[in-house]
Amino acid sequence: MYGIAIGVALLMAQAQPSEPAIVISGPSPIVIPLDGSDLGASQLTLFRPPDLQAVPGAEALTKLVQAADRGDLDAQYRLGLVLVYGAGAQADPAAGVAWLQRAAKGDHARAHVFLGELHSFGVLVSRDATFARLHFRAAARKGNRDGRYWAASSFLDPLEPSLGRRDVEAGLKMMRELAMTGDKAAWSRLGDTYRSGIRNRKTGERLLAPDFSEALRWYEKGAAAGDRTAMFILGDLILARHPAPKPFEKARRWFREAARAGHTNAELRLAEMYELGLGGASDYAKAWAIYRKFEDSGNVGDRWRLGRMYEFGRGVRRDLGKALAFYTHDRGLMPQAEVLRIARSIEAGRGFQRDIAKARAFYCFAVDIPAGAFRGAQLCEGGIGGAVDLREAYSLYFVAAHDGHAGARDGLRRVAGRLDEGTRREVEEEMNGWLSDRD
Repeated sequence: MYGIAIGVALLMAQAQPSEPAIVISGPSPIVIPLDGSDLGASQLTLFRPPDLQAVPGAEALTKLVQAADRGDLDAQYRLGLVLVYGAGAQADPAAGVAWLQRAAKGDHARAHVFLGELHSFGVLVSRDATFARLHFRAAARKGNRDGRYWAASSFLDPLEPSLGRRDVEAGLKMMRELAMTGDKAAWSRLGDTYRSGIRNRKTGERLLAPDFSEALRWYEKGAAAGDRTAMFILGDLILARHPAPKPFEKARRWFREAARAGHTNAELRLAEMYELGLGGASDYAKAWAIYRKFEDSGNVGDRWRLGRMYEFGRGVRRDLGKALAFYTHDRGLMPQAEVLRIARSIEAGRGFQRDIAKARAFYCFAVDIPAGAFRGAQLCEGGIGGAVDLREAYSLYFVAAHDGHAGARDGLRRVAGRLDEGTRREVEEEMNGWLSDRD
């Protein structure tokens, strides 16, 4: 499958004349400069194997090279990692990949897994789902756990253009078999897959419908085993799907357990439940303490919750000025339903002082809600609350029309007539790309 020959001249050129080096003899001569440098921060940190160990000095490296050259698969695998990461030798990713390919040719399971990961993401090698699957399945046949997991995952990837129903069925079967051995990562992956379903991103075809009950089943296994992420997702699912007091109590319990285990978002969700009285009595003091802790730590996107406490006087003296300051700071990060609510309140002078310019700014951040995008477009088109901005108006009408707003198409046609063709096409291309990523 793979060629492992590496040009001697190219590799020799990579070594500086002043550097001591070991020359590896055999079918693929490779020069390894011994200056101890490494790759630094790079994509490769994502794939760094836990069994990677630096070679402690030139003598040990010489022995490793000799063992690899004799055909020792473990030595070939380790030498490949050493060269890819510069762990005791100068990094030479091309040479490292060649040694890993040689180990994989000898059916070394961990070499298969590492090469499969590289091919999955196109790091150092071509991005090729077929090669990745071949490597993962070869590792799986050797009984390697990571090989089994990634082989199954490769059939559940919605970004794979050729993904079809049979692939998904095969992936689910493989993942369930691994899950039945008690594999926690498989439980989590099955929960995620059934929660979201699978749609081929290229064709739009729905390959697996979301299954709430099946997702809960796998998340509950993880939560019972102490998986804090599973606890958080369980609470979130219950909160979203069961708007009734009893399930809210269960959601609060899962958030509390996840927060105790150190899950940040679970702690924030628990604070919201304390604030809004979901799953039990309101406790503004507890909510305020959690929100304040995150605000003091500088967490981006969490200050708007303090704004809500100030707006409604929950546990603090009502202060609309402070509320609006917090909202303004986080308006690009807070839930868009909240952004739209605040925009409408400011425009109507309901609670907040009426200020069309501020209202317009908030509307322009509520783009995922058709009514918010439409109203923002109207204000930008008419120059209300600021200068006329036809480009922004066209962008907002475009999104609102895409999302089904009844009046947005008229606005789109109206503004299109006021824009030059080049600008209009540029905005359309930009918004189509944005919508594609969003949807």
